[in-house]
Amino acid sequence: MTQQVFEYLKRVEWLPAQNQIPRWRDRGIHHGFEGLDHELPPFGLHLKQVHSVTIQEITESGTQGLAGQGDVLATKLATHRIAVKTADCVPVLLHHPEMVMAIHAGWRGLAQDILGKVADFVSSKGYDPRECDWGIGPAISSNSFEIGPEVLEHFNASPVYQTDVAYTVQKGVHDRWHLDLQSLAVLRLGRIGVAPERVSVIRTDTKTNPELWHSYRRNGEQAGRNWTWIEHGSAGLSSLGLV
Repeated sequence: MTQQVFEYLKRVEWLPAQNQIPRWRDRGIHHGFEGLDHELPPFGLHLKQVHSVTIQEITESGTQGLAGQGDVLATKLATHRIAVKTADCVPVLLHHPEMVMAIHAGWRGLAQDILGKVADFVSSKGYDPRECDWGIGPAISSNSFEIGPEVLEHFNASPVYQTDVAYTVQKGVHDRWHLDLQSLAVLRLGRIGVAPERVSVIRTDTKTNPELWHSYRRNGEQAGRNWTWIEHGSAGLSSLGLV
């Protein structure tokens, strides 16, 4: 690991298991990383997730529930919570004073550079992704996430990850490898130019914390889903009389 990469990772905010990022909460940013015993919050919008890099923007009030197909939701409206659901994949929240986004970043999405696509979308709206705050939620840890060479090849073949994947993978037994999806996402943000002080990570393993989080790798088809949500506007829906 280079000194530059080491220093970047060191300066990122790594947090223990919890449902909110404290400095976001203190600034009045309404968001949550919800695990067991939580459902989609009221007035929540979500997508039929398909491990893609498709971005859906909510531009009209009054919509609730399923908002189409894709893996990224964006809105400038203050009348909705947008959400993604995960059960080991990496949930990511983006906050800008004018817009918020919720991102479902599994290994397939990361391999397709979903975070780069999000940064491009933010830029297309006239905002700077480097001036956004990024929150990375609970996900499967490197120790729990065993992959085969075919998955690793997706990252090695990508010009985006050829360098950084070496910092986030460890050799396992036989032809198995262990991949740190959260750290890979963090390093991708660094390559985009996001300062480490704008990145927060809830560093907890969904698979080995059954009292906190749902996990597909642990429970298979019976697994529930963790909801990660955010609202635009520091006032929140409660001030609008909607909750």
